[in-house]
Amino acid sequence: MTKKKIIETLLVAGMTIVSTAVLSAQRIDKKALAGIVSGAVTSPAKMSSSGAAVSKTDILGGTTKNSLVGAWTETATFSPTDPIRPNAKLKSLVTFHGDGTMSANDEGSVSIDPNPPKSPSDVIEGLVFTSGVGVWAQTRRPHTFVYTQHELITDLNGNSVGDLIVRGIYRLLPSGDQYTGNSVYKLSLGDATISGSVTNSGSRIRLKLP
Repeated sequence: MTKKKIIETLLVAGMTIVSTAVLSAQRIDKKALAGIVSGAVTSPAKMSSSGAAVSKTDILGGTTKNSLVGAWTETATFSPTDPIRPNAKLKSLVTFHGDGTMSANDEGSVSIDPNPPKSPSDVIEGLVFTSGVGVWAQTRRPHTFVYTQHELITDLNGNSVGDLIVRGIYRLLPSGDQYTGNSVYKLSLGDATISGSVTNSGSRIRLKLP
């Protein structure tokens, strides 16, 4: 075989390998990707440096149904006798981290009414609340968790005026995608302290394919 023929043969072989690789990549469609996400398929890309398969938690920040770890949409419902927001509902985005810390962002954390409060329901007007930061842990009871969350409060000029501490207990439902709970809060503003309670319900935020 001449040198020219050898080169042509190698080029054809190389193109065949490339074409096969391209076709293989094209076959990883949404159905296959969904299988990888669900854990039903283990992709070579999901192998750790030790060669062991990496879990879904490591890849996606997801969790098993026995843990609160992950992102949640929560609704807190204030009690009928609450001194600030009787029967009101407050939505939050909550994240429970695998290291036992947590963060929360409530809707309506900034109020722009600077007038002095005329009643307990007006006490949070003209205040700014930081995001909530806290810690959580599982109790000895299955699917039962406790948490403590802390927020700082300033006035509209950025001056520190108090803080908010929330403590509660959550119970994860068997599906692993819902929880219910009860919490108590203590709002401290200067020399004044206001306490109340809420019921909680959360829904896990799940990854959805585009």
